[in-house]
Amino acid sequence: MFKDIVVKRFNYLRLSITKWWRVSLPIAFILGCLLATNGIFSIERLIVALFIIFFINRKVFIVAILLLAGVLYTRQFINVEEHVRNYVNQDVKVSGTIQSYPSKKNSRFVLLLKPDYLLINQEIIKINAGLIQFKQPSYVKYTKGDYIQANMFLKQPENFDTFDYVEYLKSNNIYAIGEKVYIINHEPSSNKTERPIVVLRDKVVTKINKQYFDPHSKLIAGMLLGTREEFQKDFATDLSTTGTTHIIAVSGYNISLIINFILKFAGVINRRTLLKLSYIGLIIFIMLVGADNIPALRATLMGFVLIYGMFKGKKGQGFFILCIVAAVIHLQNPYTYKSLSFQLSFISTAGLMLLSSKIEKLFPKGLGDLTTTLTAILSTFPVTFSNFGTFSTYALPANIVIAPLVPLVSLFGFLWLLIPEQLKIISVAVRFILWGIIELMVEIVRFFSSLPFSTVSSTENLSLISLGVLVMLVIAIFEFSYRDYIKLND
Repeated sequence: MFKDIVVKRFNYLRLSITKWWRVSLPIAFILGCLLATNGIFSIERLIVALFIIFFINRKVFIVAILLLAGVLYTRQFINVEEHVRNYVNQDVKVSGTIQSYPSKKNSRFVLLLKPDYLLINQEIIKINAGLIQFKQPSYVKYTKGDYIQANMFLKQPENFDTFDYVEYLKSNNIYAIGEKVYIINHEPSSNKTERPIVVLRDKVVTKINKQYFDPHSKLIAGMLLGTREEFQKDFATDLSTTGTTHIIAVSGYNISLIINFILKFAGVINRRTLLKLSYIGLIIFIMLVGADNIPALRATLMGFVLIYGMFKGKKGQGFFILCIVAAVIHLQNPYTYKSLSFQLSFISTAGLMLLSSKIEKLFPKGLGDLTTTLTAILSTFPVTFSNFGTFSTYALPANIVIAPLVPLVSLFGFLWLLIPEQLKIISVAVRFILWGIIELMVEIVRFFSSLPFSTVSSTENLSLISLGVLVMLVIAIFEFSYRDYIKLND
């Protein structure tokens, strides 16, 4: 009996591997990045292994080629000679472009600079890789695309006592910290495509900050534009305690709003024009949010592929597309897999694709928010618990109650921003409704956070517990899939 159960599932596993082998291609590339960034590779051994595998299994050979490609690409990425990390711990004059939108922390703006040239001891050095992070007072207005020249001390990043700060910065392609910064020259972006979008974004954020107070203003700006400003400490703790920090992250839901809005014109506008409008809409969105926002970038890239498939009448495999997108993101930075933002975005999306429909069968119909929320919590638990050692006791009910409010914030938020100033009465009415929705959301977060035993914490065996939950999730996904396969083939 037991032997029969094991054999049937083993045969199904072999069938699944054959059916899903394409998924292993992008995963192999990412694995190559992981091996190379951790120094666990030998080009010679990989080539010998490839030679042997070629005569054993051609599909495995292709997977191994992608693994080798990941290793070689990462090795080239790491060993760039004109890298900013080669010039740390000295005074420099730097010329470059601000790479991302500023984020406000402790009353100061944090900016990322993509250096073009360094001047060291009268020698001009061209830089082709690596970013510099530096801070400026909040009253100084610099933004994405601006060109600056500055004197600064380039400091090599160092780890904190309990936080691997160096690896965190690498996942964002940051290799130097600018200190004692003195701006010599500042020129606004001359990019005629990017500049209007940057100005529009700044105007929107300014309008939100003028009409709403913290935390309402930061919630609205975060949910609509993906801004990443720090909340007041007590509310930031409340969000973490209730497991609702993700509500301020721009991701797939915002993309679906854009796509659904454009698709409403199907039948009125021809297919080719509608496809172009969809792409333009996604490009404008990611430019407003910033391509360094990994969840938004992931959702945008998936949006491109899904829209193309939709218009071409091709139904793509969601998880395969997700893996392809993850590999593409690693082309930008092989250290991306170390980013907590990437890990949470990838694993939550994968969980919704692979597990949500299975969990939904365990509950009565009409409980979509419950199954979606439960799937997201279970999927992300191995990542959150291994990193923070805490579990939000009331995350499920808090997210279920808040979930219906999220689309309302997007709806009334964009509506308020689009209403012209001449229609003052309507604008005030919509603004008040938006405030009411956000206020309700804030009070829900504070209520669940104030309840006793709101978090469960541990400092021991974090990795072991997280790994155990991950293994159980993989087994559950496999078992659900196997039973669906049996039902279809009975």
